[in-house]
Amino acid sequence: MECRRAVQALAVCLFLGWQDHVLGQVFISGTLPLPRLEQADQMPAFPANFSSQAWQEVREKSESLQKRRIILDAGHGGKDVGASGRPDILEKQVNLELVQTLARRLESDGRFLVVVTREGDSTVSLFERTKKGFEEPTILFISLHANWLKDGRIRGTEIYVPWEKTDPSKNLDPCENKQTKELLPAVLSKDRRIWALQMDRFALQLSALIRTHFPDRTVRVQREDFFVLRCAGAPSVLIEVGYVSNSGDAKRIEDAEWRGQMAEAIYQSIVAYFYPPPYIYKE
Repeated sequence: MECRRAVQALAVCLFLGWQDHVLGQVFISGTLPLPRLEQADQMPAFPANFSSQAWQEVREKSESLQKRRIILDAGHGGKDVGASGRPDILEKQVNLELVQTLARRLESDGRFLVVVTREGDSTVSLFERTKKGFEEPTILFISLHANWLKDGRIRGTEIYVPWEKTDPSKNLDPCENKQTKELLPAVLSKDRRIWALQMDRFALQLSALIRTHFPDRTVRVQREDFFVLRCAGAPSVLIEVGYVSNSGDAKRIEDAEWRGQMAEAIYQSIVAYFYPPPYIYKE
């Protein structure tokens, strides 16, 4: 009994106290404050509490399904090789292998329906990738990448979450085109704030679990207006697992065991987010 209480106390500390104990190694950029997990009972897990009627119907349909639908996006592919480190490390291949590993882990869990945006070395447009989020009720869109910088000293993992609102002065590519116009409901603007808050919390959980698997690893959580974060039709996050431009990170990224541990950290964060311990979240 005492052992069980100790484990529960440790879990509570991890979830409720990491802004003081864990985020010393996690850097947050952006102007909007990230929610503290003490507010978790005020922010129900996706998708309960959505404002639009359209997504109320989606929520009810999703709850009737036995498995929760997650989209895994392997960045780049085909003619778009992405970043490259040594000649034998291509980002498009690294991304695909990570997605395949994570997909197998999620499917073995039995509670998730996994959809991938590409299964091989093919070119898939951003519109085609994000359109999958509107085809069926989707609880999460994860885009996996590897990073590159001219400064080869930089290493670590970046987790990108969406802004609450898009800055119109940036003149970003619109989400709509002739292929997706009929698929895009008003939820993109109405529920953007809810999605942003949810992904803030998910990113904090993921950063803590990555640090658990890799104690010496720097993790940065940042806000961006990437297309897949704005237009996925579901709460979305983009993860740059490491830098192929850094020799140490490059060695880790090409190591199948290291990629497996990274996939496990992402898997555990998904489970912890969508199936939280009952003693943390109030009914």
